[in-house]
Amino acid sequence: MGADTDSGSPLHDRVVVVTGASKGIGKATALALAAAGGAGWARGQGCGWARGSGVGDWTTVRAVLPTMLAQGSGHIVTVSSVYGRKGSPGFAAYCASKYAVIGLSESLALEVKSQGVKVTVVEPGTVDTGFRDGMTNRPITGLLAHPEKMLTPADVASAIVWALSSSPTAVPDEIRLDTARW
Repeated sequence: MGADTDSGSPLHDRVVVVTGASKGIGKATALALAAAGGAGWARGQGCGWARGSGVGDWTTVRAVLPTMLAQGSGHIVTVSSVYGRKGSPGFAAYCASKYAVIGLSESLALEVKSQGVKVTVVEPGTVDTGFRDGMTNRPITGLLAHPEKMLTPADVASAIVWALSSSPTAVPDEIRLDTARW
């Protein structure tokens, strides 16, 4: 990551860690961060069954937080969903796992802000990541029936790059994204 990038970029040579980088939002984020000058590594499958849940995010945070606290700086970005703020019929477990990510992020932000570590939670609306492709037991309706109107993984990645590029004195604690095409 980070080859042939602008040395004037706010992310130039900053170490970034992206989990779930083999597809979807993770892959788009790894590519966007590399283009913006971030140096670091990306991990493919994340935390298996826990990927995208509060458990997977907590595992990753526990791995990187001690270093951030020791250096007195860092920025953790988690990805939840607008469905971490509201329920959706037939998606109780999904909504609960995304609320766990929001709860983790908000609590962690309160714990580490005074020590120089920022925490941002990105809450996208419906993103065309192939999620709906596995929905064989229910009709695909609403926005799910119109992938051309959904957010793209690149839309979410650009929000993450923006958050990480923010001023050292600014903390974008929550970013909600929704489709303008619906």
